[in-house]
Amino acid sequence: MNTSSKPITTSDLIIRIARASDTEALEQLARLDDQRALRGDVIVAEIDGRILAARSMESGRTIADPFHRTADLVALLDVRAALLRGSSSTMVRGPSFMERARHAIAA
Repeated sequence: MNTSSKPITTSDLIIRIARASDTEALEQLARLDDQRALRGDVIVAEIDGRILAARSMESGRTIADPFHRTADLVALLDVRAALLRGSSSTMVRGPSFMERARHAIAA
């Protein structure tokens, strides 16, 4: 994943469940990442209305824009997926969600 792009600010980032209207954007993101499109329940990391990373809730497979900084977005998607599953056993010990979010935004 590219690490040379501009940093993300807090007002730019939205983590949400994908909607049917996101299908085309998710297919385009998969093509950029040279992967198959995600199917089923998907969560996305969106910046300025553009989906830069997405994660399947079923398989855990992730796709991301290789031309943007996405490693921290993918980490946030992992945390959000664990919270949505309601499974505290999948949470890794370490920084809290807010600490990870602050790090991702500051990076």
